[in-house]
Amino acid sequence: MAVTYVAGSKLGEPITDGVLVEVKGNNDPKNARKAALEKAVSLWEEGRISRDAFPDGLTDANLVHVPRTPSTTPELDIVEGARQLLELSQALLVESEARVKAEPARELVATVLVGERLLTNEECEKVKDKSYGKTIEAFAIACAHHQKTRRDSDFEKIGLVLNALDFVGSEDGQSLKTTIEKKKLDN
Repeated sequence: MAVTYVAGSKLGEPITDGVLVEVKGNNDPKNARKAALEKAVSLWEEGRISRDAFPDGLTDANLVHVPRTPSTTPELDIVEGARQLLELSQALLVESEARVKAEPARELVATVLVGERLLTNEECEKVKDKSYGKTIEAFAIACAHHQKTRRDSDFEKIGLVLNALDFVGSEDGQSLKTTIEKKKLDN
């Protein structure tokens, strides 16, 4: 679950200007607050937030927690679940397509990883080819994005979509529901 903070630009004044910072939340508000400050400082130092945005500097005092309003209707959760399912599907699609492009390099990657022999002339040419590096990097980025998207997904909300699909097409409504319950236990 995400926790949101606003990093207000001026200390001691009502927040009229600032930056939203969202971090992965947990049951420890101190750690979430610390992570939000680290993220805001990092963005500020990298120049992704204007240097002038925090004239008094950026400290813990700039952060104000923005409580998340829990959804009270199942329709909102199922819609959020559908959005997350689409994002997860897209990430898996990108990884799958990148895997197909990277598959021809698999043997070369294994040779480099094992390191038991020198590269052949043909393998040397493949490594020199810029497309080799770009393909491997694109695959790694796609894998990392898919894994992050999966970690950040709320499988209970996605499960609502699956359950709705399950109940539409089955007599007992249990076949796909059992699958998602097993997946929750595995995570």
